[in-house]
Amino acid sequence: MGFFGMPRSFNKTLCHVIGDLSQIVNRYLLRDPGLSKMLAVTIDAFEESIPNLVSFASSPAGQSPWERVSNANVWRGSKETGEPDVAMETSLFPLLRNFLGHLATPSIMGQDFMNNYPEVLQDVWNLDYGLMYLIAGLPLWLPIPTLRRAARARERLNRQITELHRAMDIAEDGGDPGKEWRDLRDVGLVIKERHRVWRSHKIPPHLRADLPLLWAMNANAPSLTFWVILRILTNPSLVERIRAEIAPHVQVSQPHIGFGMTEPPRLKISMAGLRTGCPLLKSCYFETLRVDSAAWSVKRVVKDFVLTEDEKDARGGTKRSFALKTGEYINIPFGLHQSDPRYFHSPESFIGDRFLVQGADGKDEVDIGSLKPYGAGFAICKGRVFAEAEVLAFVASIIALWDFEPASAKGWEIPDHVKASGVALPKTDVRSTTTKNSLAMGKRKIGALEKVEADLSYREEFLLQYRHYESQRDIFMSSPSSATTVGLVSLRDLIDFLAHVAECYPALSSKFPEDLMRLLALHHSELEPELREKLVGSLVLLRKKEVIDSVVLLQTLFPILTTTQSKSLRTLLFQKILSDLRSSNAKTTNHRLNRTIQTVLFNLLTSDRSSSKGIWAVKLTRELWKRQIWTDSKAVEIMKEASLADNAKVAIGGVRFFLGGDKERQELDDESSDEDDGIDLGKLKHQTGVTKKTKKKAKTLNKAIAAVKRKERKKNQPHPLNFSAFHLLYDPQGLAESLFSKHLNRASSKLNLEQKLLVLQLVSRLVGLHKLTIISLYSYFLRYLTPRQPSVTSFLASLAQASHSLVPPDVLEPLIQKIANEFVSEAAAAEVASAGLNAIREICARQPLAMNGTLLQDLVMYRKSKDKGTVMAARGLLGLYREVGADMLRKRDRGKEATIGLKSGGRKEPRFGEVEGGEIEGLELLEEWKAEQRRKRREEKDELKDGLDEQEEEDEEDWGAWDVEEDDSDSSGGWINVDSEDEIEISDDDDKPPVKRARTREESLVNGVGGTGGKRDIMTSSLATTRILTPADLAKLQELKVQASVDKLMGNSKRQLKERDTDSPLTAADIESVAFLSAGKDKEARLAKAAAGRDGREDFKSKKAKKQEAKTSSTTNKQKARKKNFLMTLGKAKGKQKRSLVETRKALRGHLERQKRGGKRGNQG
Repeated sequence: MGFFGMPRSFNKTLCHVIGDLSQIVNRYLLRDPGLSKMLAVTIDAFEESIPNLVSFASSPAGQSPWERVSNANVWRGSKETGEPDVAMETSLFPLLRNFLGHLATPSIMGQDFMNNYPEVLQDVWNLDYGLMYLIAGLPLWLPIPTLRRAARARERLNRQITELHRAMDIAEDGGDPGKEWRDLRDVGLVIKERHRVWRSHKIPPHLRADLPLLWAMNANAPSLTFWVILRILTNPSLVERIRAEIAPHVQVSQPHIGFGMTEPPRLKISMAGLRTGCPLLKSCYFETLRVDSAAWSVKRVVKDFVLTEDEKDARGGTKRSFALKTGEYINIPFGLHQSDPRYFHSPESFIGDRFLVQGADGKDEVDIGSLKPYGAGFAICKGRVFAEAEVLAFVASIIALWDFEPASAKGWEIPDHVKASGVALPKTDVRSTTTKNSLAMGKRKIGALEKVEADLSYREEFLLQYRHYESQRDIFMSSPSSATTVGLVSLRDLIDFLAHVAECYPALSSKFPEDLMRLLALHHSELEPELREKLVGSLVLLRKKEVIDSVVLLQTLFPILTTTQSKSLRTLLFQKILSDLRSSNAKTTNHRLNRTIQTVLFNLLTSDRSSSKGIWAVKLTRELWKRQIWTDSKAVEIMKEASLADNAKVAIGGVRFFLGGDKERQELDDESSDEDDGIDLGKLKHQTGVTKKTKKKAKTLNKAIAAVKRKERKKNQPHPLNFSAFHLLYDPQGLAESLFSKHLNRASSKLNLEQKLLVLQLVSRLVGLHKLTIISLYSYFLRYLTPRQPSVTSFLASLAQASHSLVPPDVLEPLIQKIANEFVSEAAAAEVASAGLNAIREICARQPLAMNGTLLQDLVMYRKSKDKGTVMAARGLLGLYREVGADMLRKRDRGKEATIGLKSGGRKEPRFGEVEGGEIEGLELLEEWKAEQRRKRREEKDELKDGLDEQEEEDEEDWGAWDVEEDDSDSSGGWINVDSEDEIEISDDDDKPPVKRARTREESLVNGVGGTGGKRDIMTSSLATTRILTPADLAKLQELKVQASVDKLMGNSKRQLKERDTDSPLTAADIESVAFLSAGKDKEARLAKAAAGRDGREDFKSKKAKKQEAKTSSTTNKQKARKKNFLMTLGKAKGKQKRSLVETRKALRGHLERQKRGGKRGNQG
């Protein structure tokens, strides 16, 4: 079994199960009743599928998989020349082989296996092509493409069979194998029995050797079928004899329905008759095995013996003997015997009746004599009986139903052989022309009829069928519940037929759509599922053919969707409605249809607010919003009405839309969008990755870049109507008040706590986003602000979202005080304290005036806590008030920048009701970059600021990038900018220019030089109001903003004040924040947790890591310095302290020179 991909150790395992597996093969492939069951399943598949061997479709989209691989071409003849109406030219071998493979594989492995792995047949063919190389044991590194393809196909097939067995294990244990394996009931009997044996012996799925069975069922039988049919077709008289012989056992019926058309022919195969009553066909089968196959077997000698030739084989009358030793192998090539003229007359010729003999009763029988087509001994083919019956049935069905003619004018040509493991393969292609055998085209003529413009010749037949339909419809309408099966089938077929051709006779079939709609509307609860599905499909087909419009279709289907109790019908109708709306709005927005459907949905919600029917309006609107089909305010108003419904399910559906609808739409857009945003990400990665590269840093960088790209794509979205649902509300104040009073502040509300929390999140987002005022909302929070409250972090997040700069501080101050009292105390758990501090910080970030100085000082002191989460939360609050309220902090807590700002008067404290004026986003980044560039140039030139004025420098660097030459004649005019902060001393000498007096360090600090106080604000304001930004400035500004975003996400920014988009929600996770850091505070617990994650990781180490561990090497000097005893480092530290000023300056100068060189080794970049 090694050449089928099984390890050598599997041979021992196979010894324990070979007996049980052989019994299964004997039971189902050699003896009845198991053999009859297997053949019955195969024959049913033949009877159903063989009429569809050739579809005569000219487009590959309409062809079957076996037709597409056979390079099919369709041509049409004419009656004048006697040619058939339509024929298809195909390659005969791939057509027959793939067709039989598509029948055999699902019958063995199940239809789900074929659906999940559509390329399985090609892998079987590739394995068969190279199996001889694998059996010979050739190494895979040899440059033989056939061998390598076979090895890869073998690996894929074993993996796919393993997945099937795993799914069967899960299903047998009562689990869900997944959506890929929906139905495992159609797996073949042999595989099911083998699976039972594998499980009983506890064989793992990857060692269950079912690949030989899959290969044997597909490798030889399809190829043999091709050779049998080709050999028969080369002899026209033989074709007629076989058709006459199989006629009683393969019956072809052609049901007529009038109208000049016929249904597809139907087959009825008698397997017993083919096996016993068709000797000529069986003789052709064995003759093909003799001519076109070369079976062989390998035997191992287990005991010494002497083999002597037979008299027939002896040459010159002298018989030879051969001594065979134990352990030797013997290859028995049966093909040599099959081509031996001493046993078979004219062995190179195909003689169809070669094996026919006359029996005792005078009838023909088959006697194969010394032919060994299946091998011999223990290695004889186990599936020979089943394969013989399968090939006979397939060949008989093909010859009875189809006509094959050679595509070449030379006639049929037998191709040369390509040696394979059993049946040979054709070396060259055989092209054939296929037509139906004296049978009409069936329903395929319907497609041709649809394209005929003048089809009046069929008017009477159409009227006949239409009257037949009306009679069947009246019979059904008189008693829908007692309709017979035959009547239902006839009515279903007539509806299907009329739906296809109704557009050809619009006047005669004008009432047909109305009949379907009335029948579906009145009796949808009583209809048979198949008839009901056919009615819906016919209406959709009429809509596609534009017999009816979308409004009529949707007005018919939607009321049924809201009233039916059938789950399958609801699913079908919802899919059809959604699909029709999508197709109607695919090219351009269909405003008329959208308005009609939106009105229906709106009326459905407002007519009865307590009904559960409104849930379909919610589902449909949410799906269309997610797919950006409906993006206007009317869709938002529908969901607003849904959120105010009395039915809890409908109301929560509307609330969830506002809380997650925009996120779903963005995620769907992110998945479908792959355009480049124009950002130089390569340069960005280089700038952020100059430090030591680690996997964690690379992962963080990738996330940061993805976030920046999403932000840029959202900002540059060209669609003018792609607004958030919150911004499309007509009256957000009214909606927030209605939600609060109806679902939250009413004692009779039917919502549970979880549902109320969702409504509260929606109300708080509306209040925070639109800066609404609902004073009673804040008192509602008081009862829930305790650590013992379930989902308390969600309540804290909602409270923070509901806070904004227009909320009176005296309203929020009691809430902050209660949070501080309940959550932030020495007795509270560390997680509780950090959550409380985070909540207070989020509230104060939106309304800083809600905090008083005394409470702030107490809360800031928690930065000295022993818990890391609490420390970080307290530092976050401290950093916030350093920015927005430094005067409330003690001087030592204010920080350098805040102290300078307060002293200079440049920092402006917030006041209630004050609204800041807007400015260009990120303009201060551009100003800082310009200042940094000027400083670098001055350092490089090592000269004082006596040259160009700052304003002239800026002009020169900005416009110089665009090659704009300045006219010298205009340089004499203009104004000179004088910095009012620099004091100018007037010299008494007229020849000397005024000299600027250098400012002292104290003056510089007060005026904000080197800080972020008033000087920076003045510079930004000056840059925004007195300068025209060039295209180079704008491009650099965009780059700096992207860099700042990445720095913030990467944690490189020194200022960690959190800025949140007004559209993005605040979640409980933001409140909990770093509370998880408190878990496992002791070192032993952390080490144990880390060690638990390392179990079993040794096997996944790279080869380089394993070699490095095995290699003995000393540590580096840097590693030794880290592990050096502390007392040994005191001497060097004391030596640094005793340096003189000259030594310190020398060391510093050397450090600066090494930096300019790029380090000690002079690395310049």
